[in-house]
Amino acid sequence: MGGSGISSESEEQKKEKVVTNRFEALESQVMQCRVKELRRQEIVKETVRCFGCGEKGHKKWECSKKKERRRKEETAPSREVWKKVK
Repeated sequence: MGGSGISSESEEQKKEKVVTNRFEALESQVMQCRVKELRRQEIVKETVRCFGCGEKGHKKWECSKKKERRRKEETAPSREVWKKVK
């Protein structure tokens, strides 16, 4: 009886090693995918051009100049206010 307990432990250890190895392999693949995605994003940033301001490195929806224009428009008096002043 005692001998079978030891062999079952070694079977459990073997199973645990297999699962651990599979997990580590999957984790490595995930990291490789993340690195590839980050590289792809860098390449895109180098080549993409904004349709809003025309500068390279970002897309129109990321454009900081567009955000600056919005802020100025929000703080600037509206046209109706200027009509009332005149």
